[in-house]
Amino acid sequence: MSVQFYIDKFQTLRTDRSNGHAKPHKVCLLFAVIDLIEKGVITHNKILFDEQLKSCFTYYFEQFKQGNDKNTPHLPFYHLQSSQFWHLNIKSEHQKEFSQVKSASNTSIQRCVNFAYVDDELFDYLKSPITRPVLKDALTENLDSLEIQYKRWTLSIGKSEKTAKNYIGALKGSISNWVNDAGISKENLLSIGSYGNYCMIATQVMQVDEFKEKNKKGNGMYSAALKSYQAFLADVTQVNVQNDIEAILSAKDKTATQKAILVNSRIGQGKFRADLIDYW
Repeated sequence: MSVQFYIDKFQTLRTDRSNGHAKPHKVCLLFAVIDLIEKGVITHNKILFDEQLKSCFTYYFEQFKQGNDKNTPHLPFYHLQSSQFWHLNIKSEHQKEFSQVKSASNTSIQRCVNFAYVDDELFDYLKSPITRPVLKDALTENLDSLEIQYKRWTLSIGKSEKTAKNYIGALKGSISNWVNDAGISKENLLSIGSYGNYCMIATQVMQVDEFKEKNKKGNGMYSAALKSYQAFLADVTQVNVQNDIEAILSAKDKTATQKAILVNSRIGQGKFRADLIDYW
């Protein structure tokens, strides 16, 4: 299957909306798997339901949960089977028991399942530093209201409630209007989940005369809002790491060995950052 096939699959996960919003569990579990592949924890197409996976799931779940969402990683571990790219390897002695399960518990997963695995083609795409961030980016399409996620992220990095409110108002109000009036895009900026698309739009709107004028009068508030949302999208998709890797791979003045060292170093920086976040 092509990478576009899996991008489409990732963008259209069947998420539980029984509480009036899209529950983030499947997205968080796939984010966790992607991170563990990138860190070199998962090296083969065998995804264990262990403490490392659950801890990584929790890291993302705390960012995206809403209302009374519960931290239950065993549910997406089971229900992702409906995606048709996620599969479970069941212990032979529990085949009959597990076939009668409609929604697995933490205990039944531990007792009956050896490991999960994905399509071999998908696993190859997730291992690649080129296609992995694209697939991670696609997952954000399933999350409710980027505005809510962005506000939560803004507060989590130490911005005040007032600053978050001002940035959100500017992004979905004035700046989106200037983007529309200039014929750049008709999208509300806070509805854009693609880092690449957003960067193209943000670069263009910063050249619009009205934006320049109002940004100057507002002491740079509008440009700060643009950069803040860009940082949010980069953080969610870890696209900055990917950009650096692509630049290294395309460099013509470096040998294959030098490129390999630099790429491993850049991936290591991402791992170091993630390890610091996990520790603190």
